[in-house]
Amino acid sequence: MGSPGTNDTWELAAIDKPLINEAPVGQTLRLGETTHFRVTALGPGPFTHQWYRTDRAQPLADNDRFQGSHTDTLTITDTQVIDGGYYHVEVRNLCGATQTQPVALEYNPQFGVRSTPGFGFGAENEGGRLVVVWPEENAVLEQADSLAGPWEVVERAVSPYLPGAGVRARFFRRRLASGP
Repeated sequence: MGSPGTNDTWELAAIDKPLINEAPVGQTLRLGETTHFRVTALGPGPFTHQWYRTDRAQPLADNDRFQGSHTDTLTITDTQVIDGGYYHVEVRNLCGATQTQPVALEYNPQFGVRSTPGFGFGAENEGGRLVVVWPEENAVLEQADSLAGPWEVVERAVSPYLPGAGVRARFFRRRLASGP
């Protein structure tokens, strides 16, 4: 007579450093909207979180528009052109850390354009201030509150242009001046 044993095979998996269960998802939105990036992780806790601006290698800190930089949910309110870029989070526990893949925050071209700095007309973030740049010396910078206009010339604007505190325009464009 045989033994009453079974042929079950068991595998034991021990999770030490955090395992990302749900990664943040890229966002495409309109200027001025609020967005949330979320992450969930598995493993022995407690967890700590640090969100980063990937394309600028900057750890984020909470301020008037960025909240949750040390939590599982990063919230950005009143998004601006300078917020466009890539974000990721590092989740850490006593056993180690895991980073998510970078995800993009982009804008719907109907409402604004997130540019690639250094490749023509666009916007850059220098010390938290918007800087509008363009390569052509004979270009005219125009501004408007909406894409439909009316568009107004920004007098004596040269690249790089730092909009002053009194500028309320949400959109900028460049127009090449006509030849001599």
